[in-house]
Amino acid sequence: MLVFAASVTLSSVQHILLDGSNLQLNLRPGGAALNLCHIDCPELPAQLDAMTKLFSPAASVTAIFDGASFDGVHANACWTCEPEVPNATPLSVQFTAARESADDVLVDLAQSLGAAADSSPSKSTSSGHVRHLLEQPLPDPKPVFAATLLKSAMGKSRREKREAFFKTCGLQRMGDTVHLPAYLPAQQERSLGLVRGLHSIERGVLSFAMISQPSTLLVSDDRGLRRRCFALPNPPVVLGRNQFFNMMRQAVDPRWRVGEDVLVSEEPVPGYSTDDPEGS
Repeated sequence: MLVFAASVTLSSVQHILLDGSNLQLNLRPGGAALNLCHIDCPELPAQLDAMTKLFSPAASVTAIFDGASFDGVHANACWTCEPEVPNATPLSVQFTAARESADDVLVDLAQSLGAAADSSPSKSTSSGHVRHLLEQPLPDPKPVFAATLLKSAMGKSRREKREAFFKTCGLQRMGDTVHLPAYLPAQQERSLGLVRGLHSIERGVLSFAMISQPSTLLVSDDRGLRRRCFALPNPPVVLGRNQFFNMMRQAVDPRWRVGEDVLVSEEPVPGYSTDDPEGS
């Protein structure tokens, strides 16, 4: 079990961008302006505020929607939501023009925020180095690690077994990349377990990278948007929907543990051990 000391700033992240349409965020009356809500997260304002404050009390949150969402009635509109918890982090909502894609706006904004903050580029590293770092408490601000699937494993039986494992990591197709966060103890333990499994894969199938001080976190399950963001000169941290919702829950209750999600599953792959001695 990893033990962490209390810290003031877990990350260099100062901006959180939400792909509102892809995440199926909704709007409801909230005073003078419409507020964000989600059917699967009744406590969205409180959980989002708690998670944001883990990064920085001064962090900003912006949800960006396609202008065509909600029948286009909010195209080109933007506003700040009414706070629903004391001292809440300001939450901004922005709609693109009616025919403008939110993906383009998110990519441009992520890069401009990263460049303005002179945030670090993605640097190649090895699975062994990532495993070594994750096996001990990480210094603040915490880095983020990335794994990219380059090609299939050799051999039919081995390939089928390992492709099943890759899918539990979110690596479903060649070229896919996932970010493995370690901001919270539960995240670090899960990322370490995945990296131990990935470390046992033969060389050339995967590549690993590290972003030391990202300034922006972007949340989306859109595969095309995610790939564009991973390739930016000053890339953001990119989390999927389930990673994001799990992190919000853990920010409110550190005892909460993930049962199963798309990017990370606790269900073992039959016949596959993450402690494979071949990769030790």
